[in-house]
Amino acid sequence: MLKPTPIHIVERNRRNALQSTGPKTALGKQASRGNALKHGLCANPAVGVVEDEQAFIDLHEALIDRFQPHDPLEQGLIHRIAVSLWRLQRAAHIESAAGVLQSTAISSASDRVQQWVTEITQKFTAIDWVEITDKELLRQRAIQKPETEGQRWLRVERRFLLHADRYRDEVLMADGTAIQAMILIIGELTDQLKYIRRIDSTQAQMLAWLMGESAGRLVEPVDAEQRDASYYPDEQRNPTPIDSLIGEARLRAEGDPLSPALTAAIQSCLTDLQIKSRCTSAPYTEEHEAHIRTNTLLPDASLLDRLIRYEGHAERSLFKAIETLSKLRGVTVESVRATMTRPSNGDESLEVSGERTTWSST
Repeated sequence: MLKPTPIHIVERNRRNALQSTGPKTALGKQASRGNALKHGLCANPAVGVVEDEQAFIDLHEALIDRFQPHDPLEQGLIHRIAVSLWRLQRAAHIESAAGVLQSTAISSASDRVQQWVTEITQKFTAIDWVEITDKELLRQRAIQKPETEGQRWLRVERRFLLHADRYRDEVLMADGTAIQAMILIIGELTDQLKYIRRIDSTQAQMLAWLMGESAGRLVEPVDAEQRDASYYPDEQRNPTPIDSLIGEARLRAEGDPLSPALTAAIQSCLTDLQIKSRCTSAPYTEEHEAHIRTNTLLPDASLLDRLIRYEGHAERSLFKAIETLSKLRGVTVESVRATMTRPSNGDESLEVSGERTTWSST
């Protein structure tokens, strides 16, 4: 058996109810009418749920001027025609808006490739300014360079190089668009090395790194006043074969082509990257890019199904209202068939048939 609610709780609830009466102003009540509205696809413009109220009024008045209703029944049919036309326009607007939203939500693969190019370049070339405050290091520096005693000691470090190899192997190589960005950067640096012969130390290091060499060997902090010094990969203590080939290319005589060994190494690297870009969880191919762009032209399957059913209902309602209005005004439909027979070049005859539909008022 349920126990009765204590009287003090009942009174408290009544006082709270007096404070929760909802909107009181006309504007607030009008706004609260749409609280349960999700998309307005099936909303009736006659009840005020309309995208542009004045536009619907103009449409309704234009139809009244066109048909000149004779009685309330015809006025109702014309209003139904206006509502059906409005709903067909609404469906078209919703389909267009859905396509725009979907196309903006799905970024183009080529755009992501360019984003990766920017990110890779910025990360690899980024430098950090670090002030050395260790007293022992400062003392040793003052002994070696007495003129620097009492001065701030700033060093340039490239901290990204400490984990650049892991970034390349675990992040870039797992995304087809990132691999495609690597291919673009390698191609650009190769063209610059081939035709201009001017490639700075950081670009030479990036080219070797993108071709699979380790970036950890390049971690050598330098003093701020030496930040523009050249540290090419082939000038390191133990250069790799790729480092040496890049060094030979940048030091070759003007007009000489790239060495066959470097050309073969670059081509092999590009071929390997192309294959890997197709085998990742997010592959990049021109066909895949075209498929993504095509999909953005159509709305979601469930939304498209609702739009088709909605448009079919609106069209049936429109044609039914027009047909009823036509019958009320005594308009009939007459179909005329005509057949013409004429002889052909042979013994057979040629028959041509046609049909014409005319509207006439009785």
